[in-house]
Order: sequence, then structure tokens, then C-alpha cells
Amino acid sequence: MKPLIAITIGDFNGIGPEIVLRSISEPDINAICKPLLVGPFEIWQDAANSYIPAANLVQIDDPKAVDAEYTGIPVLNIEGYTVKSLSPGRPSRKAGTAAVDAVKMSLDICQNGYAHAMVTSPVSKESINLAGHSYVGHTDMLMDLTGTEAVTMVMVAGSFRVGLVTVHVPIKAVAETITEREFMLKTKTAIDSLKNDFNIVDPRVAVLGLNPHAGESGLLGDEEKEVITPTIKRLAKEGYIVEGPFPADGFFGAKLHHNFDLVMAMYHDQGLIPLKLEGFEFGVNFSSGLPVIRTAPDHGTAYNIVGRGIANLTSMTEAIKLAVAVTHNRASKTK
Repeated sequence: MKPLIAITIGDFNGIGPEIVLRSISEPDINAICKPLLVGPFEIWQDAANSYIPAANLVQIDDPKAVDAEYTGIPVLNIEGYTVKSLSPGRPSRKAGTAAVDAVKMSLDICQNGYAHAMVTSPVSKESINLAGHSYVGHTDMLMDLTGTEAVTMVMVAGSFRVGLVTVHVPIKAVAETITEREFMLKTKTAIDSLKNDFNIVDPRVAVLGLNPHAGESGLLGDEEKEVITPTIKRLAKEGYIVEGPFPADGFFGAKLHHNFDLVMAMYHDQGLIPLKLEGFEFGVNFSSGLPVIRTAPDHGTAYNIVGRGIANLTSMTEAIKLAVAVTHNRASKTK
């Protein structure tokens, strides 16, 4: 089975259209899935003229028809945009509106069974806010749109996976955000996803401390003693294989992450800096806990190289491959 993968346009002033069109033209991507592009047709066509002139884009206006067979690449159109809507290399209200609408449309067709999974192209938080939305990224947008209580952002670079307890939270607010309930929900959601979506039977999880030296027995902070360690013990009692809290610097310095299926980091940079050092070009953002399958490349809009045709495709191609793999893994459990 070749699953149908809905791929959003993202911020059309960024590299999204380029990396999507070039990626779906790769033989290894073409062999494993059927892409469905979601966004303004004229803007997709303009990008195709620049990067993949031979591409045959076919405009689709009815979501119910997206699973039909086409001789070209189907594009689920969002009306109201032309090439005059473009402001290459700059955030804009129009780009933010189209990006959000593409996510909503992709989510809808996934929830209604027309597409198997969705891959979201990079968005600009500034563009989204200019469009009147307060979302700080795809994760909280999709949580809101689906009404999902617990979604854990899991960054994937091969077998190196990092789950985040807090995501886009200012450093000064991280400690107060990490409660037993939040830590428990985020960790269980990520572990259950490893079982269901990655086919890892008994995932081993390492938990990082929040403070330097994991608090040094309370000398450098109480969060480990009062929140993190008690929650690890609760998880262990429920049968989860969870160890820690580990001092983050020594943990990654000793490359201990290779001994675990998942590392739970307390905040954004604590987990993403080491992951990007090891897998910057092929990292993928996976939303565990959503009712639909959603992946994304682990990079931004790259306004500085828009239009040059030099954007690295690897993260996008890996995002598509992961969406396909999870689709098959979930399907195998329903047989």
C-alpha cells in the first residue's frame, strides 16, 4: 500500500514549496507514498515552474476526491491567492493565513480518512501572529484544533529521540511549568507512542534533570527532589522503564543517549542542541499523542535562501518517510 500523505505548504514565503516539490520528485519518496499537496494552487505551480518544471500539478477542489487516481500530483487548493500574494523571504499576514488554513484542511482530511498522515512544512511564528493567531507553533495549533490534552513533541534523528516536557516556554518560566502532572502526561504519551508508532515493545527512557548536576541533592535546585524523581518512581511502579534524573552535560558527554530509546528533556534547548549536533540535517519533528499522524522537518523557513534552489531536502524527506513508517506501523496493529 502506498499511503496518501497530505503535505502542507507552510509559510509560502519560505523554502516550504521548494523542499516539498523537490522531495516528492525523489525516486525513494515516490516509491513509498502518494503525495497530496495542500495550499494555494497558483503558488504551488509557481514554485514547480522554478524547481520541477516537468511536474504535472492537478488542482483538486473537493477533499472527498483526493484519494482518486491522478496522472499528476494532486493539489488540494486554497482559494484567494495568486503569485502577487508572495513576499519571498519575509513574513506576511497572507502567508500566515494560508499556512494555518493548510494545516486545518490537512487535519480535516486526515480525520475523515481521506489521507493517512500529514507532513507540515515550516511556518513563521511571526506570520501566524500577523494573521491573527496566537499559536507559537504547529504542536499547540494541532492540540487546540483536535482538543487533545497531552501531545509530546518528539524530535527524531535516526535512533536518537528526544521528548520535550516544555517546548516554547521562556527559560524563566520553565521550572514552574514542570509539574508532576505535566511531566507524567508528557512522558507517558511519548512512551506509549514509541510502542504504538515505532514498534518498540519495552522502550527505555532516560530523564534529564532540570538544574546543573541534576540539582546536586538540592543544593542547586529542588525540582529534581520534589517533582522529577517522585514522578520517575511513579512511572516505574506503573511498569515503565525510566531512569534518571541525569545531569544533562555528563549524560550527553558520555553519549549515554545511545543506550536509550528516548531521552526526556526538561526544556527546548536542553534536548534539541545535542540532537541537532548529531542529526541536524535529518532531524524530524513527530507529534506523539495526536489522533492523526503528523511529522515535520526539524528546521525553519530559511528566508535567507529562498529562491536559490539550494535548500537541503533531507529533513523533509525523512519527515515523509517517518509519516509513511508510522502509517504502516499503526495499520499493522489493526490487522
